[in-house]
Amino acid sequence: MKLIATPVLVLFDDTGGATLKRGTTLVRLNAPFQAKACIDILQAFKAPGLDPETFLAKLDPAAAEAVSGLIEQMKMARFLVPDTVDLDDPETVFWMDYGQSRTAIEDGATRLHLTMVGRNHLTERVAKALTAAGLTIDQWIDDPKLRGPAIQTLAPAPWREISGLDVPDAEDGTLSLLVAATDIGAETHLRPWNEFCVDNRLNFLPISLKDNRIAMGPYVRPFENACLECTRGRINANVMTLDRDDEEYRPEVPHAFGWHPMLLDTAASLATAEILRQAVGALPAMRPDHIVADPIGTGTVTRHGVLRLPRCPVCSPIKRHSAPMVVDSEDRNAALINEYR
Repeated sequence: MKLIATPVLVLFDDTGGATLKRGTTLVRLNAPFQAKACIDILQAFKAPGLDPETFLAKLDPAAAEAVSGLIEQMKMARFLVPDTVDLDDPETVFWMDYGQSRTAIEDGATRLHLTMVGRNHLTERVAKALTAAGLTIDQWIDDPKLRGPAIQTLAPAPWREISGLDVPDAEDGTLSLLVAATDIGAETHLRPWNEFCVDNRLNFLPISLKDNRIAMGPYVRPFENACLECTRGRINANVMTLDRDDEEYRPEVPHAFGWHPMLLDTAASLATAEILRQAVGALPAMRPDHIVADPIGTGTVTRHGVLRLPRCPVCSPIKRHSAPMVVDSEDRNAALINEYR
């Protein structure tokens, strides 16, 4: 099988050593003879490629063994790849930087059963970004409480009512993910979907736009990491004004709610990256954190680790063994606590 050299940047230093750089891959060669050998190999394996056996046959037997090992290391670092790889395709080269191939990504995407919830501009942008990344939306669920403004301008999609939600049977190698989004800050209406996914052991990713910021995650794996209710509980425990205080009086669709298209595009990119990372395994592994992005105000994207709440009303093991306390209202909880003081 012929091998072909990928585009590699060679950085020399004063010691005679060199650093080979391709995308995110860096290989340091301290010995000058190693650096020279690697450069000679890269030159020899330029397009249209070369059979390693043909190259090694031209060397002295004593040197051939050492060079053979060096070629194997360069293959592992993807400095040398099969000549069947299309190096003119930018996406192919991109996935190579992360040790992936388009075939592996397509296989992972095929095993993912993806459901979008919420008929609004945010879900439309996220769906477009996911489709561009090679993922397929299997279901579109129209939750009236997650509808956004100006939905009549959205592209047509096969939206179903909530009653038409199909929970796929657990199949070997199949992962079910539900993505629910709101572009009007209606985070309280994401909570029932979080509980639904935990109860049915579906992976869940909540996304919301609020106060010109993006809040996403955590990527919920039921009973493995923190859920949305855990995250809200942790946040509410550290602020003076509870996030839920105004939920009873908040309209389902505000008359005036502003967002910039840049917010939608940023949210879609972050969501696609997180799904490729957590569900498909295409990107380097990271914890399923709560992500807050403020691309306009501070220009930052911050990941916050979230621990599970010991007595979370949604995902705590206690829920399986005892009736839950009243959790739908902070006022009722406060009255209950005061009653037992």
